[in-house]
Amino acid sequence: MEPHPGRMGLALKFGARRADERADREYPIVFETAGVPAVWDTAVQSTAKTGLLVLIGFSAGRTEISTLDLVQRQLTVRGQLIYDHPQDFAATLDRVTRGLLAPEQTVQGTFGVEDTAAALASVREVPGKSWIDFSGWHS
Repeated sequence: MEPHPGRMGLALKFGARRADERADREYPIVFETAGVPAVWDTAVQSTAKTGLLVLIGFSAGRTEISTLDLVQRQLTVRGQLIYDHPQDFAATLDRVTRGLLAPEQTVQGTFGVEDTAAALASVREVPGKSWIDFSGWHS
């Protein structure tokens, strides 16, 4: 996620890039989704002072944490479990198979890529999932 000025002071621009291409950049929010211990240092160093590091990926492997770095840079680290795998997946698949759940019914808001900030701002009001449509996006 790359910050850039927008209507509300901070708009969001998304784009996946190799970590080594962005080694000198810092971001207010970093999502670490790989769960690979070797990525920890890059994720921490990519998080700006007073920033938020959200850990979604996980591993049984261990990593070293510098509490000095976390405290001095005032970082917030938050673990986020996105679902209870495999139980949630199995229950969802069962409901779809039995016709009790239609996946297309979960998408309640569709936004163009230019409205990504609005999509993220609406997550507490829109029931179900919001869809960001990249089909018309040109970088």
